[in-house]
Amino acid sequence: LLEDAKQQLFDKFKQRSEDIIFSSLPQNMQLEYQKKEFKKVLRIAAILLKRDPLHESALLYSIHAYNQLNDYENLSKIYAKFIMEYRRTMGEDYKHSLEALLSRNV
Repeated sequence: LLEDAKQQLFDKFKQRSEDIIFSSLPQNMQLEYQKKEFKKVLRIAAILLKRDPLHESALLYSIHAYNQLNDYENLSKIYAKFIMEYRRTMGEDYKHSLEALLSRNV
């Protein structure tokens, strides 16, 4: 929201708006998954991962949505991107394999 606006006048408004939006996205992602709206799930997860590249719930919903859509190429790509970012940020390997995440319920 107003990502490119650099004026301090908007900083407090931007932060408050983002907090409201981002606090509701995980619940919306879960609801859309339950409704089998997998493309909507992927859009929400992408927003969450842009703000927080280590958002594990967004990763989990993404890989399950891609699996439901039989899009194994993007499923592998998002997992690979996540584990690379995790290693870079945390200085250690991500402890959950793709197979383990796919076997978990969302």
